[in-house]
Formats: sequence, C-alpha cells, structure tokens
Amino acid sequence: MSGPCTACGGRYELDATGVRVAHRAPCGAWCGAAPYGFAAPVICPLHVDLCRIAPRPPCAHELKTHVAFFERMADGSKTFEIRRNDRDFREGDEIILREYDPEVGYLGRSVRRRITFLMVGYHALRDGFVAMGLAPCDGPGSRS
Repeated sequence: MSGPCTACGGRYELDATGVRVAHRAPCGAWCGAAPYGFAAPVICPLHVDLCRIAPRPPCAHELKTHVAFFERMADGSKTFEIRRNDRDFREGDEIILREYDPEVGYLGRSVRRRITFLMVGYHALRDGFVAMGLAPCDGPGSRS
C-alpha cells in the first residue's frame, strides 16, 4: 500500500500491518526524514526538511517490561530500550515501563522515563524497530 505525503507531495509505502516503512520525495529520491524514522540510503537534500512529520505534543506510552530487565531499568543501570516502532515514539515522549512476568502477569511496579534519543533505520536494528535513549523523568511518579 502507498499514499501521498501531505507535507511534500511525495509518496510513502506501508507494510502489511499499516506501518509506514519508506518515503519517496517528489524528486524520486528516498527521503531519510520519512515518517516513523525510516532511514534510506539516499537522503534528498532538497526535500529532507519538507518531509518531517507534523509536530505533536509529547505523550506517554505504557509498555510491559519483562521482569528480567525491569530491575536494571529501575536502578538506573539500563538507560535504553529497543522496541518495535509501532507507537510513533518521538523524542520528548514518556514511557511508563510496567514490570511483567509472562507466567504471572503484571507485578505492580513501574518506572517512568523520557525518550531523549531515537535511533531508527540503523543497519544493526531489525526493520521496524527503534532504539531509544532514556532519562529519568522529573517529579512525582518517576518511580513507583
């Protein structure tokens, strides 16, 4: 599937689940500033600024975190997360990581982190995944 980019008039491509995976600028070059962070080998310098997705206020994403990784996130020694990029993660968003054991369910603890950096389209990441740099959130609810 594909559709028109409302920012530049180019085209974007969707995968089978409806996630944007590629973006072609009006000049025909694959644009590295494509929605959902698709990083193509060719970045069109004429269109790179036109094709950025529209800004939105930061939001919070609630995510399960396996019990094996939760404690490292809670004590601050794990400062990154690698996830499927299916939630339109953006720098400035917050994620609420809830401790989860697949055999028991949610265990009641959670931590709140702010996304400070996104890495997408890097050759070491599987297609559709994102690596996020995380920092503690200030204020109440940053750890519960």
